[in-house]
Amino acid sequence: MSRISLCEKFLDQYQTEEDPFDWIVVYDFIGLKPNPRFWKNLEKMMGLSTVKRLQYSVLIAANEGDAKAAARLADYYGADTVVFRCNRWLEG
Repeated sequence: MSRISLCEKFLDQYQTEEDPFDWIVVYDFIGLKPNPRFWKNLEKMMGLSTVKRLQYSVLIAANEGDAKAAARLADYYGADTVVFRCNRWLEG
């Protein structure tokens, strides 16, 4: 039996329904070098959820739960984080 990763734990903890918003997560490791496990967990989270990278320290998620899980992961490893809710861009 394998251990559950932090990203899986946080994704399970913050499960939510789809919503009409996109969620932006901005994080910064001020004065710290991020733990290599942070990057490993973040990559895994991006494979298991709607979380995608926009820039080096900016993520986007399609629902509130995934955004909260990503922010919690960054917080866990010592980053300062801010989560923004924004209207989904409608093409047309």
